[in-house]
Amino acid sequence: MGQRPSSATSTAFLECPQPTSCQNALANWITYRLQPRVFTDFPGQPQWVLFYNTATHALSGARFTALTEYASGFAVGRLAG
Repeated sequence: MGQRPSSATSTAFLECPQPTSCQNALANWITYRLQPRVFTDFPGQPQWVLFYNTATHALSGARFTALTEYASGFAVGRLAG
């Protein structure tokens, strides 16, 4: 079974293809489905990163303790530290 944010107090960051960010409707749907988890706008703050249609190496310098790729460009990773 893949990794997933397990605690309602977990924080998450949504990484989408660059140079554009996630469309507002998409970001709203994803955050709604994962509530009450808190989403942050800063990739250095969360415990979890959700990759939506982007490569897992999109966040340069990020270190993960767990990373599960569900399909090409779609993954969930738990940040180290």
